[in-house]
Amino acid sequence: MNLKKKIIGGLGLGLLLGAVTPLTASAVVVDTGETDVTVTFTGGELELVTVPDLIDFGTNVLTADEETFTGTIVSDDDGFLEVADARGTGEGWHIVASMTGFTEGGDPSLPGSTITFAAPAATTTSTIADTEPTLSEIVISEDATGVPINAEEGEGSGRWLFDWTTAGDIELFVPAGAGTEGTHTATITWSLDDTPL
Repeated sequence: MNLKKKIIGGLGLGLLLGAVTPLTASAVVVDTGETDVTVTFTGGELELVTVPDLIDFGTNVLTADEETFTGTIVSDDDGFLEVADARGTGEGWHIVASMTGFTEGGDPSLPGSTITFAAPAATTTSTIADTEPTLSEIVISEDATGVPINAEEGEGSGRWLFDWTTAGDIELFVPAGAGTEGTHTATITWSLDDTPL
């Protein structure tokens, strides 16, 4: 009697477990279809978006010797030189820096003076690898230009920010005997050319 009950109980448990165990069906792909995807772009612009507003070398006491002074960028937009290349051609570009001679009270001043820019730091919104332009130290004067940034073919696409905000990045050299009392001013022009060097 007990054996019979055990057999019947076992059968009942088996039926119960069978009732809650899901059956797994094998999926079979019976057909496929394809959808084309397309997008079209037209070339955008190559722009020099911002340049530093002012480089201040401070107020200094004249000496009889040649002197080098450290400059600070004063600007409303963090002092970046910003280039945006949305042409989509990868042709490259470069920046040329030139400057006028210094003047004081309308007269030429600080003859033989030069301004040195260290190679700038660069940041970008681009996520494409190996596209950073070549960055170089330059020394400019009223007689000499420099190319701090050169984007070869395949480089420089997207938005790029260049800065000289680390102490010592910008230096003014004044030869011995060239300094005179007063406030001296000059203008730096940054030119964006649409081809690499």
